[in-house]
Amino acid sequence: MIKTKCAICGTEDNARVLYQEKLGNLFEPNSYAFSARRAFDSRSRIHHRFVQCNTCALIRSDPILEPEQIANLYKDSAMLYSTDTEDIGRTYGHYLKKVMALIGNGDRLLDIGCGDGFFLKRALALGFKDVRGVEPSMAIYESLDSFWKTRITPGNFTRDLFPQNSFDVVCLFQVIEHVIDPNETVSEVFRILKPGGVFLVISHNAAALSVKVLGEQSPIFDIVHINLFNKKTMSAIIAKQDFAIRKIYNVLNIYSFRYWFNYAALNPGIKRAVIKFAYMTHLSNVKIPLWAGNLAILAQKPAN
Repeated sequence: MIKTKCAICGTEDNARVLYQEKLGNLFEPNSYAFSARRAFDSRSRIHHRFVQCNTCALIRSDPILEPEQIANLYKDSAMLYSTDTEDIGRTYGHYLKKVMALIGNGDRLLDIGCGDGFFLKRALALGFKDVRGVEPSMAIYESLDSFWKTRITPGNFTRDLFPQNSFDVVCLFQVIEHVIDPNETVSEVFRILKPGGVFLVISHNAAALSVKVLGEQSPIFDIVHINLFNKKTMSAIIAKQDFAIRKIYNVLNIYSFRYWFNYAALNPGIKRAVIKFAYMTHLSNVKIPLWAGNLAILAQKPAN
Protein backbone atom coordinates (compact mmCIF):
# COMPACT_ATOMS: atom_id res chain seq x y z
CA MET A 1 0.00 0.00 0.00
CA ILE A 2 1.21 3.54 -0.74
CA LYS A 3 0.18 6.91 0.66
CA THR A 4 -1.47 9.48 -1.58
CA LYS A 5 -1.55 13.27 -1.52
CA CYS A 6 -4.21 15.76 -2.52
CA ALA A 7 -4.16 16.19 -6.30
CA ILE A 8 -5.21 19.85 -6.01
CA CYS A 9 -3.18 21.37 -3.16
CA GLY A 10 -0.50 18.68 -2.79
CA THR A 11 -0.85 18.14 0.97
CA GLU A 12 -0.47 14.62 2.40
CA ASP A 13 -1.73 14.53 5.97
CA ASN A 14 -4.05 17.52 6.01
CA ALA A 15 -7.30 15.53 5.73
CA ARG A 16 -10.10 14.08 7.79
CA VAL A 17 -11.17 10.44 7.54
CA LEU A 18 -14.56 9.91 5.93
CA TYR A 19 -14.62 6.10 5.91
CA GLN A 20 -12.11 3.55 7.14
CA GLU A 21 -10.88 0.97 4.68
CA LYS A 22 -13.15 -1.96 3.90
CA LEU A 23 -11.11 -4.40 1.87
CA GLY A 24 -12.57 -7.81 2.67
CA ASN A 25 -10.59 -10.40 0.71
CA LEU A 26 -8.93 -7.86 -1.57
CA PHE A 27 -5.50 -8.86 -0.38
CA GLU A 28 -6.06 -11.77 -2.75
CA PRO A 29 -6.90 -9.31 -5.56
CA ASN A 30 -9.18 -10.32 -8.39
CA SER A 31 -9.83 -8.64 -11.71
CA TYR A 32 -13.62 -8.77 -11.22
CA ALA A 33 -13.32 -6.06 -8.56
CA PHE A 34 -11.68 -3.82 -11.19
CA SER A 35 -14.14 -4.58 -13.99
CA ALA A 36 -16.24 -1.58 -15.00
CA ARG A 37 -19.85 -1.45 -13.79
CA ARG A 38 -19.71 -4.66 -11.81
CA ALA A 39 -22.74 -5.51 -9.68
CA PHE A 40 -22.89 -4.59 -6.00
CA ASP A 41 -24.69 -5.83 -2.95
CA SER A 42 -24.45 -4.96 0.73
CA ARG A 43 -21.88 -7.70 1.40
CA SER A 44 -19.50 -7.13 -1.49
CA ARG A 45 -18.64 -3.44 -1.03
CA ILE A 46 -14.89 -2.93 -0.80
CA HIS A 47 -12.88 0.28 -0.73
CA HIS A 48 -9.69 1.91 0.45
CA ARG A 49 -9.82 4.39 3.32
CA PHE A 50 -11.44 7.62 2.07
CA VAL A 51 -10.27 11.00 3.34
CA GLN A 52 -11.26 14.58 2.53
CA CYS A 53 -8.68 17.35 2.21
CA ASN A 54 -9.14 20.09 4.80
CA THR A 55 -7.85 22.73 2.36
CA CYS A 56 -9.68 22.07 -0.92
CA ALA A 57 -12.27 19.39 0.03
CA LEU A 58 -11.12 16.85 -2.58
CA ILE A 59 -12.03 13.30 -1.52
CA ARG A 60 -9.41 10.63 -2.15
CA SER A 61 -8.37 7.10 -1.23
CA ASP A 62 -5.39 6.95 1.13
CA PRO A 63 -3.49 4.64 1.19
CA ILE A 64 -4.00 2.64 -2.02
CA LEU A 65 -2.71 -0.53 -3.62
CA GLU A 66 0.58 -0.30 -5.50
CA PRO A 67 0.14 1.33 -8.94
CA GLU A 68 1.62 -1.68 -10.75
CA GLN A 69 -0.84 -3.97 -8.99
CA ILE A 70 -3.76 -1.71 -9.94
CA ALA A 71 -2.59 -1.60 -13.57
CA ASN A 72 -2.44 -5.40 -13.74
CA LEU A 73 -5.93 -5.72 -12.28
CA TYR A 74 -7.32 -3.39 -14.96
CA LYS A 75 -5.37 -5.31 -17.61
CA ASP A 76 -7.13 -8.52 -16.55
CA SER A 77 -10.58 -6.94 -16.11
CA ALA A 78 -13.68 -7.77 -18.16
CA MET A 79 -16.48 -5.84 -19.83
CA LEU A 80 -19.63 -6.55 -17.83
CA TYR A 81 -22.00 -3.97 -19.33
CA SER A 82 -22.31 -4.98 -22.99
CA THR A 83 -26.12 -5.15 -22.72
CA ASP A 84 -26.22 -1.52 -21.56
CA THR A 85 -23.97 0.18 -24.10
CA GLU A 86 -26.89 1.55 -26.13
CA ASP A 87 -28.26 3.43 -23.11
CA ILE A 88 -24.82 4.53 -21.92
CA GLY A 89 -23.81 5.69 -25.39
CA ARG A 90 -27.04 7.67 -25.76
CA THR A 91 -26.24 9.61 -22.57
CA TYR A 92 -22.65 10.30 -23.62
CA GLY A 93 -23.78 11.25 -27.13
CA HIS A 94 -26.13 13.87 -25.69
CA TYR A 95 -23.18 15.69 -24.13
CA LEU A 96 -20.99 15.22 -27.20
CA LYS A 97 -23.64 17.14 -29.15
CA LYS A 98 -23.15 20.01 -26.68
CA VAL A 99 -19.43 19.93 -27.48
CA MET A 100 -20.22 20.04 -31.19
CA ALA A 101 -22.47 23.05 -30.63
CA LEU A 102 -19.46 24.76 -29.05
CA ILE A 103 -16.80 23.97 -31.67
CA GLY A 104 -18.74 22.74 -34.71
CA ASN A 105 -18.12 19.39 -36.34
CA GLY A 106 -14.68 18.11 -35.38
CA ASP A 107 -12.63 15.60 -37.32
CA ARG A 108 -10.75 13.65 -34.65
CA LEU A 109 -11.95 12.30 -31.29
CA LEU A 110 -10.26 10.22 -28.59
CA ASP A 111 -12.12 8.22 -25.92
CA ILE A 112 -9.91 7.17 -22.99
CA GLY A 113 -11.19 3.97 -21.37
CA CYS A 114 -13.33 3.20 -24.39
CA GLY A 115 -14.38 -0.40 -23.70
CA ASP A 116 -15.23 -2.12 -26.97
CA GLY A 117 -15.61 1.18 -28.82
CA PHE A 118 -19.37 1.53 -28.42
CA PHE A 119 -19.13 5.31 -28.01
CA LEU A 120 -16.62 5.64 -30.86
CA LYS A 121 -19.25 4.15 -33.17
CA ARG A 122 -21.72 6.79 -32.01
CA ALA A 123 -19.15 9.55 -32.60
CA LEU A 124 -18.69 8.32 -36.17
CA ALA A 125 -22.45 8.41 -36.67
CA LEU A 126 -22.50 12.01 -35.39
CA GLY A 127 -20.00 13.08 -38.02
CA PHE A 128 -16.48 12.59 -36.66
CA LYS A 129 -14.17 11.29 -39.37
CA ASP A 130 -11.40 9.70 -37.29
CA VAL A 131 -12.05 8.21 -33.87
CA ARG A 132 -9.52 6.59 -31.56
CA GLY A 133 -9.64 4.89 -28.18
CA VAL A 134 -7.46 3.63 -25.34
CA GLU A 135 -8.56 0.59 -23.32
CA PRO A 136 -6.61 -1.14 -20.50
CA SER A 137 -8.48 -4.48 -20.57
CA MET A 138 -6.70 -7.00 -22.77
CA ALA A 139 -9.77 -9.26 -22.81
CA ILE A 140 -11.80 -6.43 -24.34
CA TYR A 141 -9.07 -5.55 -26.83
CA GLU A 142 -8.66 -9.17 -27.95
CA SER A 143 -12.42 -9.40 -28.58
CA LEU A 144 -12.31 -6.56 -31.13
CA ASP A 145 -12.45 -7.10 -34.88
CA SER A 146 -9.54 -5.99 -37.06
CA PHE A 147 -11.14 -2.61 -37.86
CA TRP A 148 -11.33 -1.56 -34.21
CA LYS A 149 -7.98 -3.08 -33.26
CA THR A 150 -6.36 -0.52 -35.58
CA ARG A 151 -8.20 2.32 -33.83
CA ILE A 152 -8.07 1.29 -30.17
CA THR A 153 -4.74 1.19 -28.34
CA PRO A 154 -4.46 -1.46 -25.60
CA GLY A 155 -3.07 -0.41 -22.23
CA ASN A 156 -3.16 2.74 -20.13
CA PHE A 157 -3.28 6.33 -21.35
CA THR A 158 0.28 7.57 -20.91
CA ARG A 159 2.44 10.50 -21.95
CA ASP A 160 3.50 10.62 -25.60
CA LEU A 161 1.03 7.97 -26.71
CA PHE A 162 -0.26 10.49 -29.27
CA PRO A 163 1.38 13.52 -30.95
CA GLN A 164 0.80 17.06 -29.76
CA ASN A 165 -2.30 18.85 -31.15
CA SER A 166 -3.84 15.59 -32.44
CA PHE A 167 -7.52 15.75 -31.47
CA ASP A 168 -10.50 18.09 -31.62
CA VAL A 169 -12.21 16.32 -28.69
CA VAL A 170 -10.91 14.09 -25.91
CA CYS A 171 -13.44 12.23 -23.74
CA LEU A 172 -13.06 10.77 -20.28
CA PHE A 173 -16.26 8.99 -19.24
CA GLN A 174 -16.33 7.65 -15.66
CA VAL A 175 -12.54 7.31 -15.81
CA ILE A 176 -10.96 10.28 -14.02
CA GLU A 177 -12.00 8.84 -10.64
CA HIS A 178 -9.85 5.80 -11.38
CA VAL A 179 -6.68 7.71 -12.27
CA ILE A 180 -3.90 7.72 -9.68
CA ASP A 181 -2.44 11.04 -10.89
CA PRO A 182 -5.22 13.14 -12.48
CA ASN A 183 -2.85 16.10 -12.95
CA GLU A 184 -0.65 14.03 -15.26
CA THR A 185 -3.68 12.79 -17.21
CA VAL A 186 -5.26 16.24 -17.63
CA SER A 187 -1.89 17.72 -18.60
CA GLU A 188 -1.42 15.11 -21.33
CA VAL A 189 -4.97 15.67 -22.60
CA PHE A 190 -4.16 19.38 -22.86
CA ARG A 191 -1.03 18.58 -24.86
CA ILE A 192 -2.74 16.32 -27.42
CA LEU A 193 -5.77 18.56 -27.96
CA LYS A 194 -5.64 20.97 -30.88
CA PRO A 195 -5.89 24.68 -30.00
CA GLY A 196 -9.59 25.33 -29.40
CA GLY A 197 -10.21 21.63 -28.77
CA VAL A 198 -12.58 20.45 -26.03
CA PHE A 199 -12.08 18.08 -23.10
CA LEU A 200 -15.37 16.33 -22.19
CA VAL A 201 -15.46 14.68 -18.77
CA ILE A 202 -18.33 12.78 -17.16
CA SER A 203 -17.79 11.58 -13.61
CA HIS A 204 -19.45 10.86 -10.32
CA ASN A 205 -20.40 13.95 -8.33
CA ALA A 206 -19.22 13.53 -4.74
CA ALA A 207 -21.61 16.29 -3.63
CA ALA A 208 -24.71 14.72 -5.18
CA LEU A 209 -27.85 14.20 -3.11
CA SER A 210 -27.60 10.43 -3.60
CA VAL A 211 -24.16 10.44 -1.95
CA LYS A 212 -25.44 12.49 0.99
CA VAL A 213 -28.38 10.12 1.49
CA LEU A 214 -26.54 6.81 1.02
CA GLY A 215 -23.24 7.74 2.66
CA GLU A 216 -20.76 4.87 2.58
CA GLN A 217 -23.34 2.72 0.77
CA SER A 218 -23.12 4.99 -2.28
CA PRO A 219 -21.53 3.17 -5.25
CA ILE A 220 -18.92 5.92 -5.56
CA PHE A 221 -17.11 4.67 -2.46
CA ASP A 222 -15.43 1.79 -4.22
CA ILE A 223 -12.02 0.13 -4.46
CA VAL A 224 -11.49 1.40 -8.03
CA HIS A 225 -11.96 5.10 -7.18
CA ILE A 226 -8.84 7.04 -6.21
CA ASN A 227 -10.22 10.62 -6.36
CA LEU A 228 -13.85 11.71 -6.07
CA PHE A 229 -14.76 15.13 -7.43
CA ASN A 230 -17.60 17.61 -7.06
CA LYS A 231 -18.16 20.51 -9.45
CA LYS A 232 -15.74 22.78 -7.61
CA THR A 233 -12.88 20.29 -7.28
CA MET A 234 -13.34 18.99 -10.84
CA SER A 235 -13.11 22.55 -12.15
CA ALA A 236 -9.99 23.11 -10.04
CA ILE A 237 -8.12 20.02 -11.26
CA ILE A 238 -8.86 20.84 -14.92
CA ALA A 239 -8.21 24.59 -14.66
CA LYS A 240 -4.74 23.85 -13.21
CA GLN A 241 -3.70 22.90 -16.75
CA ASP A 242 -4.88 26.19 -18.33
CA PHE A 243 -8.18 24.87 -19.64
CA ALA A 244 -11.10 27.31 -19.74
CA ILE A 245 -14.19 25.80 -18.09
CA ARG A 246 -17.07 26.34 -20.52
CA LYS A 247 -19.98 24.50 -18.91
CA ILE A 248 -20.82 22.12 -16.06
CA TYR A 249 -23.98 19.99 -16.10
CA ASN A 250 -25.83 17.63 -13.83
CA VAL A 251 -26.15 14.47 -15.93
CA LEU A 252 -29.54 12.88 -16.61
CA ASN A 253 -29.13 9.13 -17.11
CA ILE A 254 -31.86 7.04 -18.74
CA TYR A 255 -31.16 3.38 -17.99
CA SER A 256 -33.22 0.23 -17.49
CA PHE A 257 -34.70 -0.83 -14.17
CA ARG A 258 -32.34 -3.82 -14.28
CA TYR A 259 -29.31 -1.53 -14.66
CA TRP A 260 -30.25 0.74 -11.75
CA PHE A 261 -31.10 -2.14 -9.43
CA ASN A 262 -27.91 -3.99 -10.32
CA TYR A 263 -25.86 -1.33 -8.53
CA ALA A 264 -28.01 -0.97 -5.42
CA ALA A 265 -26.16 -1.91 -2.23
CA LEU A 266 -28.93 -4.18 -0.90
CA ASN A 267 -29.06 -7.53 0.86
CA PRO A 268 -28.12 -10.08 -1.85
CA GLY A 269 -31.17 -12.27 -1.12
CA ILE A 270 -33.58 -9.35 -1.50
CA LYS A 271 -31.74 -8.21 -4.59
CA ARG A 272 -32.01 -11.59 -6.31
CA ALA A 273 -35.71 -11.80 -5.52
CA VAL A 274 -36.48 -8.34 -6.91
CA ILE A 275 -34.45 -8.95 -10.07
CA LYS A 276 -36.22 -12.26 -10.64
CA PHE A 277 -39.58 -10.54 -10.20
CA ALA A 278 -38.52 -7.80 -12.62
CA TYR A 279 -37.69 -10.33 -15.33
CA MET A 280 -40.96 -12.21 -14.78
CA THR A 281 -43.02 -9.02 -15.09
CA HIS A 282 -40.95 -7.49 -17.94
CA LEU A 283 -40.06 -4.62 -15.64
CA SER A 284 -36.33 -5.24 -16.10
CA ASN A 285 -36.06 -3.36 -19.40
CA VAL A 286 -38.30 -0.40 -18.52
CA LYS A 287 -36.30 2.82 -18.98
CA ILE A 288 -36.08 5.05 -15.92
CA PRO A 289 -34.61 8.59 -16.10
CA LEU A 290 -32.67 9.64 -13.01
CA TRP A 291 -30.42 12.46 -11.92
CA ALA A 292 -28.24 9.78 -10.39
CA GLY A 293 -25.35 11.90 -9.16
CA ASN A 294 -23.08 12.40 -12.18
CA LEU A 295 -21.62 15.60 -13.55
CA ALA A 296 -20.38 16.58 -17.02
CA ILE A 297 -17.82 19.29 -17.68
CA LEU A 298 -16.79 20.93 -20.95
CA ALA A 299 -13.32 22.51 -20.86
CA GLN A 300 -11.61 24.17 -23.82
CA LYS A 301 -7.95 24.58 -24.72
CA PRO A 302 -7.17 28.18 -25.68
CA ALA A 303 -7.27 28.75 -29.42
CA ASN A 304 -3.82 30.34 -29.42
